[in-house]
Amino acid sequence: MVHIEIITTTLDNGLTVISKSQQCNSVTISFLVKAGCFQETKDNLGIAHLVEHMLFKGTETRTSFQITNEIDSIGGVLNAETSTEHTRYYCTVCSDYWKTAFDILSDMLINNVIDDVELKKEKQVVIEELNSYADDPMSFTHELLIRRSNQNNINRQYIGGTTKSVAQISPKQIEEFKSTYYTANNIVLVATGNINHEELINEAKKIKFKYPNKSIPKQEFIPEKLGKIYTVEKPIIQSHLMLGFFGGIPKNDYHIMDVVEVLLGGNFSSRLYQKIREELGLSYTVSCDCMFFSDGSFFNIYAGLDNKNLKLALEKILQVVQEVKTSYISDEELDGVKKYIKGTHLISLESTSRQNSWLCKALLTNTAISSEEYIENIFNVSKDDIKTFLNKYFKKENICIVRLTNQQKV
Repeated sequence: MVHIEIITTTLDNGLTVISKSQQCNSVTISFLVKAGCFQETKDNLGIAHLVEHMLFKGTETRTSFQITNEIDSIGGVLNAETSTEHTRYYCTVCSDYWKTAFDILSDMLINNVIDDVELKKEKQVVIEELNSYADDPMSFTHELLIRRSNQNNINRQYIGGTTKSVAQISPKQIEEFKSTYYTANNIVLVATGNINHEELINEAKKIKFKYPNKSIPKQEFIPEKLGKIYTVEKPIIQSHLMLGFFGGIPKNDYHIMDVVEVLLGGNFSSRLYQKIREELGLSYTVSCDCMFFSDGSFFNIYAGLDNKNLKLALEKILQVVQEVKTSYISDEELDGVKKYIKGTHLISLESTSRQNSWLCKALLTNTAISSEEYIENIFNVSKDDIKTFLNKYFKKENICIVRLTNQQKV
């Protein structure tokens, strides 16, 4: 494995600048704002996502069309994402044009203009986006799971807010949110690809941040006791089953969770895929997914299946989890899981965009940012680590189960 140095610099204004440079034809630049739905309140649900949309609507010197046209004219890709604890604005371009991408992103971030007419239109766009998730049964089931698991923490129930909450957000609330979180000390600039760190620093020093730095207190999160099953009826053909295991998992255990994810349902060789799909034929698809937060994590198991198979599938899924907790794991199986993680991880990092996304995720969860350290952690996971992990977190009071079905009685 070729070691690629990751360089970190903190400027006098508090902006953190990170670069991972290598010889290639592209550069991906991200501005990572540490503000997502977890930073919202019951009075402004969805504001982080709405602000993300509005930053594409124009600046003091560029219209919305000019922003997209300038990127299109150099063959670049411009996008953004809002998550639980961050909003990320990113652009991938040919390395010759990285300064153009940097200028446009920083202009959007600092000099954006919130026009009342555009805000009204964009609220409707966001509402349509939220409605599209409601029409997607898998997305809808996942949202139900998150909502049922956080009934006492409303800001953790909706990444995009609700159609009602988004419609009520005011320009004043947007300005207050930006002035609190869109400050130099709450933003990380991440660049990956064919880029020089010192040149990146020189450009970063030119940014004139609009808002003064603020001290943002850490919000205390108290996880809820779960252990419940919820059934929701919807006029659909296929039923959907999702199990969520919450854990206040320390960062040293994140790599163990990655191994457990693949072992249980991360690929076609996994325990759940082989049992639920291949052996029993109960589901077309069954999979696992992890969500990492700065104060915990969420482990999901999903299956799409016929309504008549819901009860048996749930029994068998829990049985497979129990077997991994208590029974033998062969050296060959564990070695295969680790090599799968290594292979997929390194292949994904052939893309500067995926490298950038990886660095941003590692920063937010305060975990290993170098591939070497991450892979070393993966290969150090033992069978005892897996069983200790499962027995600690995969227990009744940590589990929430949601069934989306076309019949109430299952």
